[in-house]
Amino acid sequence: MTAIEILPGEDGQALHRDDTIYPIDLAGMELQIGVMWAINDFTAENGATRVVPGSHRYLRSWHLPSLGEWLPAEMPNGSALFYLGSTWHGVVRTIASRAG
Repeated sequence: MTAIEILPGEDGQALHRDDTIYPIDLAGMELQIGVMWAINDFTAENGATRVVPGSHRYLRSWHLPSLGEWLPAEMPNGSALFYLGSTWHGVVRTIASRAG
């Protein structure tokens, strides 16, 4: 389990996939599911994690999505985001703080 606090003005987190830690050929299989709980409201202004919908279908391709493909996972306090380890995601620079 990991907890992250995003502070105002903090640099973003690079776009990445969580499944790249496995040095094996996955042949299209998913080995990981991530869950992100919103400890407070996630908004675009406070650094809501941005995901690239459908990017889990890229398999092990290193196609790097353009910034325009990222969508903020905005959600109210108490919500959860479930995503596959092969989903591209990251955080852009923030202007407000959040925890989660």
